Amino acid sequence: MPAYTIPREALGSAALPEYARLPRWQEISGMTRSSTYVALANGNIRAIKHGKALLVHVQSGLAWLNSLPAAKFREPKSKKCSK
Repeated sequence: MPAYTIPREALGSAALPEYARLPRWQEISGMTRSSTYVALANGNIRAIKHGKALLVHVQSGLAWLNSLPAAKFREPKSKKCSK
């Protein structure tokens, strides 16, 4: 399975941080806020609280995304035109 790659625009000019606030994690991972909280609740992603801030452990999150199975697609059924 190919490794998960991060879009250049998500990285900006800096390297990946060890921890990221939720909006930055969403940019890095492409995950929604809700799906991030589900993954956190299931123990798939690690995070810490620092005061009121939720800090997602970036490498654990990306490792979990890499462990997911590849998406499978099938060709769409052809539409028949009836006139």
